[in-house]
Amino acid sequence: MIKNATRAAAPSRPDTRIRTSRVARRTNWKKRIKTAFALLLLAVETAIALGLVTALVIFWNFSSELANFESIISDSREPVSTKIWSEDGVLLGKLESENRQPIVLKDLGKCAVIDATIAIEDHRFYEHPGVDIVGIGRAVLANLRGSANKQGASTLTQQLVRQPGIGAQFGLNNEKRFSRKIREALVSLRVEQLYSKSEILQLYLNNVYYGAGAYGVQAAAKTYFHKNASQLSLSQAALIAGLPQSPSELSAFRHRRAAIHRRDEVLSALLEYGKITKAQYEDAKAEEVAIASPPKRNHYDFKAPYFTSWVLHELYKNYASDFVLSGLSVRTTLNWKMQQQAEHALRNGLSNASGFGANQGAIVSLDPQTGYVRAMVGGRDFHASQYNAVTQGKRQPGSTFKIFDYTAGFDTGATSLDDSFVDKPIPYPNDPSHLVKNYGGGYSYSSVSCRTAIAFSKNTIAVQVAQRVGIKTVIEYAYKMGITTTLAPYLPTALGASAVRPIDLCSAYSIFAAKGDRYRPMGITRVTDAEGNALDSARYAPQREVEIFSNTNETVRQIDEALQGVVNSGTGTAARGNESNGIVEGARGKTGTTSDNRDAWFAGYTPELSTVVWLASVHKSRRGRLVYAEMPGATGGHQAAPIWHDFMVQAVPMQKRYNATVQHQDLPAHHTVAATAEPPRQRRRQTTVRTTAQSGEIKPVTDAAAGANITTPPTSPDTPPDNPEPDTETDPVQDGPAPSGTTPRTTPPRVAVPPTTNQLGAGSPTDSALERRAASTTQPAPPPVRVRPTPRAAPVESQVAVTVCGDSGDLANPYCDTYKTVRMSASQASHMRRCRLHRAPPGEGH
Repeated sequence: MIKNATRAAAPSRPDTRIRTSRVARRTNWKKRIKTAFALLLLAVETAIALGLVTALVIFWNFSSELANFESIISDSREPVSTKIWSEDGVLLGKLESENRQPIVLKDLGKCAVIDATIAIEDHRFYEHPGVDIVGIGRAVLANLRGSANKQGASTLTQQLVRQPGIGAQFGLNNEKRFSRKIREALVSLRVEQLYSKSEILQLYLNNVYYGAGAYGVQAAAKTYFHKNASQLSLSQAALIAGLPQSPSELSAFRHRRAAIHRRDEVLSALLEYGKITKAQYEDAKAEEVAIASPPKRNHYDFKAPYFTSWVLHELYKNYASDFVLSGLSVRTTLNWKMQQQAEHALRNGLSNASGFGANQGAIVSLDPQTGYVRAMVGGRDFHASQYNAVTQGKRQPGSTFKIFDYTAGFDTGATSLDDSFVDKPIPYPNDPSHLVKNYGGGYSYSSVSCRTAIAFSKNTIAVQVAQRVGIKTVIEYAYKMGITTTLAPYLPTALGASAVRPIDLCSAYSIFAAKGDRYRPMGITRVTDAEGNALDSARYAPQREVEIFSNTNETVRQIDEALQGVVNSGTGTAARGNESNGIVEGARGKTGTTSDNRDAWFAGYTPELSTVVWLASVHKSRRGRLVYAEMPGATGGHQAAPIWHDFMVQAVPMQKRYNATVQHQDLPAHHTVAATAEPPRQRRRQTTVRTTAQSGEIKPVTDAAAGANITTPPTSPDTPPDNPEPDTETDPVQDGPAPSGTTPRTTPPRVAVPPTTNQLGAGSPTDSALERRAASTTQPAPPPVRVRPTPRAAPVESQVAVTVCGDSGDLANPYCDTYKTVRMSASQASHMRRCRLHRAPPGEGH
């Protein structure tokens, strides 16, 4: 029995070993799991520690650059006007700035736009401390589920602090970067500590962009419905509250259907969060929204309107429209007294030439030593027609174009001033049946020198010179000398058959007064922003072109002698004048009359000024097109030259006095470029802001590049940048004229001051803290409710102006509908990206 029992029990030993090994394996797995868990926990703790260190570093860097939070309120002040001044201190034009009408929250009362804004943008506005963790989680889950409508989690506070102008103070924009999100969250949390919810909501409603140039809800209500924000219906308030998401894509003027769809989304949000009843929802959704007419740009009553409009056009090419209207002070090249004389001379000249049918004309005069336009009259009556014949008009120049024939011939050595040609009929190469004719149709069949041919405007000699040198070479010289219009490469061009602009012709003639150099025509000498910072000093310095001629001294000498002969004894004696009406000392010039007598010209210069006069008989057809009629008997020498004389006999002494008072060495350093002979090209107009070549995207606003000779302008919004010779038309805020020969008085750049109580209105108890901050600059304020530590001074860094898209907040591209120019540090601007929201229309761009 015992043996049997032993045998029966024997097989159990291997089972015990198996169980033991299994227990050991379980123990090993537990150890591995514990080890892995410990390593994972260590990794998580390390990541958390690194995250905390990173957050501390970011917070330290952020706090060291932190601007004054109190300055947020300054962006709700009433905007200042942009002013355009003449060189001698006359206010030429004032531009109303952006459409911003700050309003106090209590004035809105129970306006539906408040609830609508909160419902669609941040329905937990009164529950979060500036950053909505719940909203972030909800948005993440919705986006992970692949919801058709991607959700965002930005609070109203976050949207406020990244508004262009406010966000730039803290280095914030709409760039999709993690560091920006952290910075934005920290700023929002801090703003919520310093401002009440009512204050934040008021700042938001006064600063957000609603499209069509309207900043703030009050301006939006006026723009879209011609009523105050407090008077908006529920449907109207919902439409306006939905616009900030994408002001251009939801424009009620251009995309009405999209705007109505967005309005319905806002109404649905109001219903969802219990702000309106179902009946109110249905009534508002069924309401037919009547949008007002799109706003029109105000007509500005400018002095020297053709010139001032030209300057304004240049500003809009160089800067975004919002920035142009942001309180700039623009000093121009125009001399108001010369301008008045030009207008007077043209008006009298047209009256005298009316018997020949002349009823339209233009004058432009510039300083040949700088290219600064001193006077410009683009037409007889700006109110009747804003078409600027000086800068926009393209007319056949007649014999004034011969200067390019002879310049090409003299400079290449193909001919000289005393070389002679036979005055005889010349057949055109491509049409032998047509002959080159002199004015009047006669030929002398004798040898005529180039000197005599220029003085008496012999067409046959000019054509032979052009044939000898080559018409293409003549055209190359015309382009090098400043002509920007397309010139046909045919022989009739030598006699002025291709159209040119008066301002280009004036610039070309100025080369000989400047002894071979050409300065590009300019209308602006200085632009300062609302804080007194000079913008793009290099852009507004005289732009000199050199290397125009191969044999400069000899070419200039010969042309100068020839054009002197025109006014002394040739066809242009009326330009020089006589003892009875005054002699224009140093006058040189050339007459021009087209073959059909539709255009009469005189182009000439003295050492002080280069001036061009053009006359025509212009009428409108039944279809509204301009028609240029013949002026039988009218010539450049008899009708245009006397106008040139009447202007120059008064303007030259003025320019001499100016040159004696303001020496050219006191101007910014001239920028020199080599002249090119390339024909003009059609360039698509860029709608984005132009910048310096070095930056590409940004414009320095410091004045360091201007040199020590630039005087800081007076910074009162009603005082011109410099005022060496104020006129009676000057703004009365000025203290008076600066003594002759003295440096204009200067003041330091203006510091942005928060608005006064009158600007913001008298607020309710919930708004009292906001008003106390606003009024603190003019009267003692009661002790603040919250203690605000003084922020650490930010390191000095050069500021740049950046044009951003009004919708995306990224760098604007040529296809963005809305713009806003903001200032920020160069390092912040370098991290911005181009707007991807707006793209080129189909078939345009790449």
